[in-house]
Amino acid sequence: MATIPPPITVPQRSERPSVSQRAHAERTVRTLGRRKVVNGLMIGLTWAAALVATLPLLFIIF
Repeated sequence: MATIPPPITVPQRSERPSVSQRAHAERTVRTLGRRKVVNGLMIGLTWAAALVATLPLLFIIF
């Protein structure tokens, strides 16, 4: 028979975030706008690449 492993215990969390957690959160907030711009640019480039890759096929068909 298989034995059941003991339950995983999660360490207690403090009420407030630590200094390093707070610093990480502040850095994340600062870079959110830049990340959104870069994500939009990458999506636009992906669409453009898909269109450029599809155009020769459309020219062959029509």
